[in-house]
Amino acid sequence: MGDELAYINSGHQLKGTSKKKVTNEEKEDHIEDIDEAHRAYYQKQSFSWSLGMEINSSSSLERITSPTHQIDVQFKDESATQAIISIANQ
Repeated sequence: MGDELAYINSGHQLKGTSKKKVTNEEKEDHIEDIDEAHRAYYQKQSFSWSLGMEINSSSSLERITSPTHQIDVQFKDESATQAIISIANQ
């Protein structure tokens, strides 16, 4: 994306370009430009992620589900009061 801070402060992101003073209003416009570019980029990308956690309960865990994510559950013992869970988006 280039030097975002330089773009915010001067309107230019390349070295060697002329620098001029910009107003706070122009800086805010530049920040909005960057936010819009980031949103457009991340909406096109498909990122994978996973999350691991441990759940401790005073009573037995009967079911752990998600309507939108793949979940892997491993109970530590037969009492089912402790579980190691992995959640992934794909």
